[in-house]
Amino acid sequence: MEGENAFLQTLDPVFAVKDLVDERFVRKAVDNAGGLQAFGVTGGWDRTELIEA
Repeated sequence: MEGENAFLQTLDPVFAVKDLVDERFVRKAVDNAGGLQAFGVTGGWDRTELIEA
């Protein structure tokens, strides 16, 4: 993407996520479907992503 993006350097990623993402609806839907275990997910909601170039 082109354009002015210098403002991105001033953003706090933790604040941006909390301000822009509302996961309450997803969590409630997953809980209603039997929880993470119903989807074969163990270890809770946190995950780590590794991007290699």
